[in-house]
Amino acid sequence: MDNKEKIILELNQKYKANHSNGIQTDFDNFKIINGKLPILFSAPHAVKQSRNGFEKEEDGMTGAIVEYLCKKTEVNGMIRTYNLGDDPNFENEGYGLKYKNAMLKAIKEKQIKCVVDVHACKDGHGFDVDIGTNDGENINHNARFLNIFKTQFSEIGKVTIDEKFKASGETIVSRYIHKKSKIPCFQVEICVNLRKNKLNELLKTFEKIIGELIKEI
Repeated sequence: MDNKEKIILELNQKYKANHSNGIQTDFDNFKIINGKLPILFSAPHAVKQSRNGFEKEEDGMTGAIVEYLCKKTEVNGMIRTYNLGDDPNFENEGYGLKYKNAMLKAIKEKQIKCVVDVHACKDGHGFDVDIGTNDGENINHNARFLNIFKTQFSEIGKVTIDEKFKASGETIVSRYIHKKSKIPCFQVEICVNLRKNKLNELLKTFEKIIGELIKEI
């Protein structure tokens, strides 16, 4: 286990707390990490979420990955830290809407130019990374940005676009944020194999993506 993996596992402890429901505070059930770069990474499923009263598993290590990238590259971050029976990717009301509205506020205040919403999926879908763009609509049909994601992720696995997680629903974070802000918003679904067996390569790839995006912004 190298140093980056140890850091991720350490960061992940607070999201795994209380059976992966996270740690409750007197404040909001999400946190914003301030960065210097005009990019915002989001992890709305860092802890468990609820849909129509049914609890869903957390997107393993996504909160730690986003937190690591914020510290390493100085992108901005937004991470859901505690499960209040909500799901920002499923509801446009309550705590779910509060998460998205806080993101819109951060986008305006920090003049964010691109959002990357990080999610996790199981193996066996036929891809390692699926990039949700809603047929390009959520990213303003920005072929240059999309090519950065495709090129870099292809170095570590199979990449698909809008294959299974299209990000087309009205409550989806990337879809909602794009409609309100008009900036490119990517949904990135990462399989178990990359998050657990190729974590070091995954982090390096995200760092390269951030570097390439900054050149284009």
